[in-house]
Amino acid sequence: MSLLIVRDLAVRIGAIQPVAGVSFDIAAGETFTLLGESGCGKSMTALALMRLLPPLARITRGEVNFAGRDLFAIPEAGMRELRGGGMAMIFQEPATSLNPVMTIGAQIGEVLRLHGGKPERVIELLELVGIPDPARRASEYPFQLSGGMKQRSMIAMALAGDPKLLIADEPTTALDVTIQAQVLDLLKRLQRERGMAMLLITHDLGVVARMADRVGVMHGGQLVEVSKTEPFFRAPAHEYSRRLFAALPENLSGGRTPSPPNPPLEGEGNKGGCPLEGEGNKGGCLLEGEGHAALLAVENLSVHFPIRRGLLQRTVGYVRAVDGVSLKVSRGATLAVVGESGCGKTTAGKAILHLLKPAAGRISFGGEELKTIAPERMQMVFQDPFGSLNPRLRIGRILAEGMRAQGVQGDVGQLLEQVGLDAAMASRYPHEFSGGQRQRIAIARALAVNPQLLICDEPTSALDVSVQAQILKLLRNLQQQRGLSYLFITHNIAVVDYLAHEVAVMYLGRIVEQGTADDVLRNPQHPYTQALMAAVPRLDGQAGTPLLVPGDPPSPANPPTGCHFHPRCPHALPACKDRYPDATPLSGTHSVRCFIRFQGSGSRVQ
Repeated sequence: MSLLIVRDLAVRIGAIQPVAGVSFDIAAGETFTLLGESGCGKSMTALALMRLLPPLARITRGEVNFAGRDLFAIPEAGMRELRGGGMAMIFQEPATSLNPVMTIGAQIGEVLRLHGGKPERVIELLELVGIPDPARRASEYPFQLSGGMKQRSMIAMALAGDPKLLIADEPTTALDVTIQAQVLDLLKRLQRERGMAMLLITHDLGVVARMADRVGVMHGGQLVEVSKTEPFFRAPAHEYSRRLFAALPENLSGGRTPSPPNPPLEGEGNKGGCPLEGEGNKGGCLLEGEGHAALLAVENLSVHFPIRRGLLQRTVGYVRAVDGVSLKVSRGATLAVVGESGCGKTTAGKAILHLLKPAAGRISFGGEELKTIAPERMQMVFQDPFGSLNPRLRIGRILAEGMRAQGVQGDVGQLLEQVGLDAAMASRYPHEFSGGQRQRIAIARALAVNPQLLICDEPTSALDVSVQAQILKLLRNLQQQRGLSYLFITHNIAVVDYLAHEVAVMYLGRIVEQGTADDVLRNPQHPYTQALMAAVPRLDGQAGTPLLVPGDPPSPANPPTGCHFHPRCPHALPACKDRYPDATPLSGTHSVRCFIRFQGSGSRVQ
């Protein structure tokens, strides 16, 4: 018997109809997934079920029956009891859903009081969702928690009323792959233990494969396909569903990225001077072959932020955001830097451009050492294009500013056309564009001064799969046309596989493994790299291996002794706690900082 029955639900906002006649059922204990791109009506459908629509939105038709009750016939006072008690919702962005001036425990306690729960259950709920040291965390504020812990706190709050139906709106979109895997496993476990039904809203096909019993594909406010998960992944019936699969990085035309020009070579011709050994080099780097000159060379880069306390703001310590990173980017090639949030990827990118002052290290570009702000030949594409574009200026002026400042001649219209936009769009403001279009504008702005290297900071992390595919194809085409080099910062392994020639894996300010994309992705040797690969959701619904790392990374203000990864490593040796391992060259293109060796199957070699 169905717990939730939705029939012909329609929602209108003025002249716009974001939900246009949606019908589906969810049984007790079942996970039904609404899959689709931003703007298709997924979240608006969920808000309509909870009767939490924005002020201008109204339900124009339809029926919603929950546990035998007509939700549209219940007065608002009754809905307040039902929300949390019968139905609960986890919102997409926990940072904006949690009250910043209340402790986590107080916010969960508020829900417990509303639904007749006991206050002492706060600790029990935090423990249930896997938050370490729950008694201490209950007294902390949202800003003191990591993204993963904030999301787990939201789940604890949603569970406080013992709901029969949990609505999860993109619960893992902003999380790293390892934390995403933990949250998804947590939701599965809690659902199994409590017999909850779940409405999961996502645009990630891997999450659908891992979580869903049935899937509903939403497009233009309508459900265009409803199917059980296994036949859907075997043979999607609707053309739009097939387009979603085709937009995955592994399915894009052209396949994986080709080898860069003059690939790294082994042998005595190595002239790169890559210091793999030695205590000073904490990052490791790729060996270079003769004639394979690096465009960008970074040696032992460190960025430390002071921790100040007291009335006089004395420095009592440092956050070691980047702690001895060495890497090289070849001409016309892409080096991907991957790792969890807080590992120092973005800080390293900004320090290379001298947007942040390095504490130590040497940065060379084209053979010349950089000691001040980077020249126009190096540009950055930021993660949030809307935040990096001046909302008061038209696009044409934004693009022209950089050219005027650097004395570069160029045509704004041609620049827009090169990134796939119409030249006439130069007269518009940033808010008049979609997220994908704004990212194209950010790329055009970076290209305006004819750079040789782009530092791309998570440029596709907030985009739907089809828009992500367009941006990735654009970046690859621009690299081929202009001979661009990319330092590509990301946590999306599929994107790395599509775009990168070389990969550097970063953990808590240091590079732990580095090599070609084939080396690192097909034969990972560091346990952290293996954990990243294992956590990637696959379309068969399974993780790559059962290896998952627990918890969040330690604070860079107080990193563990020895190998920083050893508290989370399932293979840690006594030596891992005592000293940081030197970089070991596994081949002419692959190095790792680990005391453990693995065979191709992933088994340990003693």
